[in-house]
Amino acid sequence: MDKIFPDEIFLQIFQYVPRLDLFRSFYNLNSRLNRIISESNVYLGSVSLNKEEQQYILPYVQPKQIYSFPVFEEEYEYSKLSQCINIRELTFLSGSKEYNVYRYEHPQLIHVVPSIFPYLKSLTIYVQSCSGVYGDLCRMIFGNQFSVLESVYLPYGNNQCVSGIKTWSTNLKDVTIKCCNKSLYYPLLNNLPNILSFHCVFGVDSHGSLKKEYLPLTHIYLGTNDKLPTLFDYGTMAKLGVTIDLLERSPNLERTILFICDYHELGYIIDQLNRVLSNCPKLISFDCHIQHFRENSESINEIKNRYPLFQNCSAHTWTISGGYGACRIQK
Repeated sequence: MDKIFPDEIFLQIFQYVPRLDLFRSFYNLNSRLNRIISESNVYLGSVSLNKEEQQYILPYVQPKQIYSFPVFEEEYEYSKLSQCINIRELTFLSGSKEYNVYRYEHPQLIHVVPSIFPYLKSLTIYVQSCSGVYGDLCRMIFGNQFSVLESVYLPYGNNQCVSGIKTWSTNLKDVTIKCCNKSLYYPLLNNLPNILSFHCVFGVDSHGSLKKEYLPLTHIYLGTNDKLPTLFDYGTMAKLGVTIDLLERSPNLERTILFICDYHELGYIIDQLNRVLSNCPKLISFDCHIQHFRENSESINEIKNRYPLFQNCSAHTWTISGGYGACRIQK
């Protein structure tokens, strides 16, 4: 069969063969099939490789074939990452139960530079300690040095991640910062011109403000690392005003998930949300998690029935630790 069909037929067939079956069943049958397999694009995904994939794929796949790869140094070693010049999607995993943000580093992170990965479109790093390598990488990401990078997921960030940037990325559309200090929150939203999806969980508070009157965002997730009951004693990073300020500048919003902590009673908070969300004509869905200090003078049904936006939404309230109130309203 391998003497009858041209290479193009095999390449077409191999597109429909699962990657593990391709290497386990066809590799090393003969030199021609080995050559053809080495010309196919291999997507290894974004989750840990299983034992068979480690056994049958990693030793034989050519670096230039790999278009997506999950780095997982605790489970397996791949010494040719720096040769994978065609990678489009790169994920750094960690399964360590003893993870400590102050002492966890990915040895392979040093290879993530534009000269090695010129076609990188998506980068995910779940955990990583503070280091010079990580700081340099963040400045390359946000400083437009990865020319086609569109999506990033980073474990944390502060103003050091963007210090000294003169030219900001024009390609980034999807940004997630799992622990985002406000010293990074404001520079990102003020300077990334084409960001569409922004997902952040607030960390340390700091002063700042949004400068742009208009933001192109279509998807927003705002969370906080604050926990009750201390948030009302020491202030919160998920203040209602911060959320409202962002929503007012995002008329193209389509979907949002919000975590809000505020001193006001529930009726006032929902009134403010109605004011800004009603001005988002493309809005499809929202999920608002609200924690508030003052006792409600009205029921949740009385509040939401005042506003067409919320009338058909699912909503319920309950009391949490310390006697504070909580509400979730979603569409």
